Amino acid sequence: MSPIVRLCRCGRIPPPGLRHCPGHTPRGNDTYAYQQASRHIRATATHCWLCHEPFTPDDPATADHIIPRSQGGTDAMDNLRAAHLSCNSRRGATRAPSEISNYDVSPSMPRKFSRVSEAL
Repeated sequence: MSPIVRLCRCGRIPPPGLRHCPGHTPRGNDTYAYQQASRHIRATATHCWLCHEPFTPDDPATADHIIPRSQGGTDAMDNLRAAHLSCNSRRGATRAPSEISNYDVSPSMPRKFSRVSEAL
């Protein structure tokens, strides 16, 4: 009995150990790492890292990539921050300004308090 060969969505056989061809990685934010990190960030965050305002039911928290995936960013926790849905959408696939991304901003701590944690 021959082994079952799984094909990529383009019809080619992916390299050993991969589910997709190198040019056909999973679409969107559907990686397991993103799902886990996003769930944690949304559950623990209190303020948006971009506008520093609290989250509301009308503008909920989303996991925002500091360095967008389209520019080589990963789904690791250290590349994700909580942002309003509107702030995340407005920002799009642009990199965070250097004066923001240089801070160590935990998902649940507003940026304006991060300087205090750096000094400690």
